[in-house]
Amino acid sequence: MHNKKSNDEFERFSIKLTTEYCEEFPEKITKKKVNGIKRPLMKDEQIQNIKKAFERIIKPNEPGTVPDELVSDILEKFYSHKKDERQKIQKQYQDQKQTEMKIGELLEKYIASKGKDFGWAFSSSCIQAVDFIKKSGSNWTTLQIKNSDNTENSSASAIRNNTTILKWFRRHSKKGTYNWDEFPDEELKNEMSEKDFREFALKTFKKD
Repeated sequence: MHNKKSNDEFERFSIKLTTEYCEEFPEKITKKKVNGIKRPLMKDEQIQNIKKAFERIIKPNEPGTVPDELVSDILEKFYSHKKDERQKIQKQYQDQKQTEMKIGELLEKYIASKGKDFGWAFSSSCIQAVDFIKKSGSNWTTLQIKNSDNTENSSASAIRNNTTILKWFRRHSKKGTYNWDEFPDEELKNEMSEKDFREFALKTFKKD
């Protein structure tokens, strides 16, 4: 039987395991700049980081830039876009970019919602290049996830200092296929699918 956790239990478990990992591997702690000097996140900052991640509502940011009208000029001249649809196309592009920026967060929340009953803790952004951690005895497993194979990680794994380092991505960017069958936790991957993730994302994403 897997250890079923409520969201509150999972948050406490994530804080406990993440701070424990950071104590054991202080060189892996994410750094922040304070008065022009980079230093590792302190324990209370790690705790707040995770709490904020659990509280975060995933919604699009307001666009901070004005569309470049030259882009529309070129689209209309060379790609047969209709001039009377310029504003609509610009709005669609802005909406798409804002949504694309949130897919990674949705993916983290989805895997967290499934992985919490399989011993995984969500480390938020406390540990460099790590999203989830797991401990078995004195051995650690760290997992880095990416939405696409073109976002700077590979599927290779490594072992260093009693830590198994796993990397996984959801989507093959050039083929348009998905990578759920290669998720590196044999039990957990049976609980996840592209169809299930999409349903979760549509329920979780908030417009306002």
